[in-house]
Amino acid sequence: MTRPTLENADIYDSTWWRAWTNGQDLLGDAVNFNLSNLHPPIILITPTAARNLRLPPEATSKGLCFILINGAAGAFTVTVQTSAGGALGFGAAALAQNQMGLFVNPDGVAWRGMVAAATRTSP
Repeated sequence: MTRPTLENADIYDSTWWRAWTNGQDLLGDAVNFNLSNLHPPIILITPTAARNLRLPPEATSKGLCFILINGAAGAFTVTVQTSAGGALGFGAAALAQNQMGLFVNPDGVAWRGMVAAATRTSP
């Protein structure tokens, strides 16, 4: 993180800005997909069967955040895994149909995740 001057309270982190300025991505029916540090932070997945999705390597992803959305038409689960294919050490990792999850790596050691239902409301 950097500051323009000691008097300026603004703090800039190139990792944060790089990740959030890339927009969104549609993975479609990717089979056991591996994310990288260059993927945008918002990703819509539309699987046609149960799928695994691996997050980027922990050591090189400090400060990154992903919002993953399971937009499956059927009852297919996306299981979010570590870069090595293991279970997350903290939080939930299974995205059921119409659920979304927030996955963050605050320390460069472990990904953390939480999952919530993505519901639609009428205008």
